[in-house]
Amino acid sequence: MENAYRILADKLDQIPNGFPHTESGVELKLLAKLFTPEEANLASSMSLEHQTSEVIAANSKMDESNVKSLLIGMVRKGLIDMKKQEGVGLMFGLLPFVVGFYERQNAKIDKEFAVNQNRAVGVGDLLDQSEDLLHVLRVSNDIVELVLPF
Repeated sequence: MENAYRILADKLDQIPNGFPHTESGVELKLLAKLFTPEEANLASSMSLEHQTSEVIAANSKMDESNVKSLLIGMVRKGLIDMKKQEGVGLMFGLLPFVVGFYERQNAKIDKEFAVNQNRAVGVGDLLDQSEDLLHVLRVSNDIVELVLPF
């Protein structure tokens, strides 16, 4: 069971928003509270880019009819995103933890969830850091200010 959550945690950590590992493994408890092991396995095979249930089933090596029902359930739980594309049908995409499926969990946040979430992101450590959490990266030598008439 823990392996499914570790694989999902690794997948989420590859996303630019990240999902860092902790020594205590509390991030795995957080994922276990939100995902079933089967959902975690399925989410691990997904992409941020929306894909059809057929493509996701092929990537996960699972039966397409089972995958579609799992995906719909995960959308209802706020764990993944879904959109309808003209001529293609329903498409599903993995969400990062923050900003992503965490914000969709308001109804599920209880004391255990909040404590685990704070430990997972290391709130105490973050507040004590002398470095900024977000940085502006220079992409060119000059920034041209442009004011458009309205």
